[in-house]
Amino acid sequence: MGKSNKLNKSKSQDVVEISKFKDKDIKTSGNTVLDLVSKKDLLERIEDLSTAVESLDEQIFEMRSLLQSGKGLGNILNLDQLLHTLMAIIRERYGLINSSVLFVDNEQNLEKKYFRMFAHQGIPQQYMAEGIEESINLFKFPVNDGLLWQIIKNGETFSVQDLKRRPRFTQAWQEWNLSVLFSDVWCPLIIKGEVRGMITLGPKKNGKQIQENEFTFINDLLAIAVTNIDSVMKYENNKIILKNSKILYDANQNVSDIKNKKNLCMESLIAIVKGLNAQAGILMLYEKETDKLVMHSSWNHDSKYSYTPNNNYNNEAILKKHTIRINDKENIEQINENIIYGLMITPLFRAEELVGVINLFNKIIYDENKTQEDVGQINADPRGRFSKDDKNLVIGLGDQVVANLHKLQLYKEAITDRLTGLYNSAYYQKEVERLVSEAIEKQSSLCLAVLDIDNFKNFNDEYGHKAGDLVLKEVGILLKEITPPEFNHLVFRYGGEEFCLIMPNTSIKLACDFLEVLRKRIEKHNFIFTDKQLKVTISGGIASLSEANKTASGVFLLADKALYESKENGRNKITATRES
Repeated sequence: MGKSNKLNKSKSQDVVEISKFKDKDIKTSGNTVLDLVSKKDLLERIEDLSTAVESLDEQIFEMRSLLQSGKGLGNILNLDQLLHTLMAIIRERYGLINSSVLFVDNEQNLEKKYFRMFAHQGIPQQYMAEGIEESINLFKFPVNDGLLWQIIKNGETFSVQDLKRRPRFTQAWQEWNLSVLFSDVWCPLIIKGEVRGMITLGPKKNGKQIQENEFTFINDLLAIAVTNIDSVMKYENNKIILKNSKILYDANQNVSDIKNKKNLCMESLIAIVKGLNAQAGILMLYEKETDKLVMHSSWNHDSKYSYTPNNNYNNEAILKKHTIRINDKENIEQINENIIYGLMITPLFRAEELVGVINLFNKIIYDENKTQEDVGQINADPRGRFSKDDKNLVIGLGDQVVANLHKLQLYKEAITDRLTGLYNSAYYQKEVERLVSEAIEKQSSLCLAVLDIDNFKNFNDEYGHKAGDLVLKEVGILLKEITPPEFNHLVFRYGGEEFCLIMPNTSIKLACDFLEVLRKRIEKHNFIFTDKQLKVTISGGIASLSEANKTASGVFLLADKALYESKENGRNKITATRES
């Protein structure tokens, strides 16, 4: 702008001087105005005018470049793309070899803050850190109160190397390995008075450095860019909030009707791992009987992605009753060869009662073309951070796990016989109708068995009701132990000493074979009560769904009739009805 003012002043002076000639009514016989001005002065004037025009043209070009750059940056709503575009503009403007962007890490629980690599171009992918080759993506250096930090806080672009390529901040360069950035100039990113990051710029392709008189364009461009960076950060944060709200809602909808604890834990963990873009996860539940945390579900936790956190982390999270986030592998104890770059541990409590713990390992490199079912293709993101939003999300999802487990426990108590741990008669009525209808629809087999402990009233009279309760409880345990899971049997305490078994997709022969094994097992079993070995036997009757028997009540009556035959024929027998 200074040169432009000089140009205007010079032009106005010329006009005044020429007008003087006119006022004096100069005679031009043989002479012209040009004859009155020396050729040397005229050439100097022309050169000054040319220089001024070039300066104005350069200023106009820079203003247009800034305007177009600002418009271009303003249309980008992705932070990574925005920063790469910003670096590309500066590199092209000055013909630079490399550049990088580092942000102050606010996602770490440690007191010391660090600048961490966020994006880079033209810098080698690996560097040596204390004799170990490390990825440039993991490069960091601490925020410090020294001279370098004071200059950074000033907010102006500054040179970090002198003309002989010697670092101006020798101690910081050596202590924090800053030479790996190959930078000549640093440009602080100040957003609302706070240092949020840094752009580093390397040498020009011709080997020269950016000079201080060239910083104006950079400073003006960054003044525009930081506003865009702040807006994009807010935009992405709002997207995260909306996304997390949807994850919470969908997760609860997906598991609200699950009535199986194993499935509930697995589906809940999957929602958590996917929702947070974690590489692997573990859900452990607390067992009062053993006073231990027991793994109930794991995701992507096979031999390739097997992560074992130090149990001290779990203990700390439980003791402090808050989520632990560690986003730096240097601060995580590495137990096996699979590196944990980031770890988040969330304790689960219901009121003051410990329910369990969620462990999450590593953020993943997100690829829209791959899903987390592509086990073996999911790579950990060394730069990935478990953010404060992630923490809030996992706490919300953890609360859902606790609530759903409690709801499942209440439901289980409502359908379970307290003494034996088997399903109760109310649940039998519900399930038998459903399973009979399903078998009829699919035209599949279904057997129903009714069992009864022989002479149980006499047993109670002789040994007392506590002995009777012991027998009922242990018979329930034997029933659950012996029932083959592949048969998908459902075992119920129907009432008193009577039990029912619903056996979908099971023939009469298979049902008889199974119940015969059960009968012999109970016959041989020693029921220990007050140091006495007591013996009991069972009798049973079996009926199957058929053309003549298409109702749950009809099948039950036939099984009960077969049980009566077993009793009539001496007890300790299994009888299949002939009408089946």
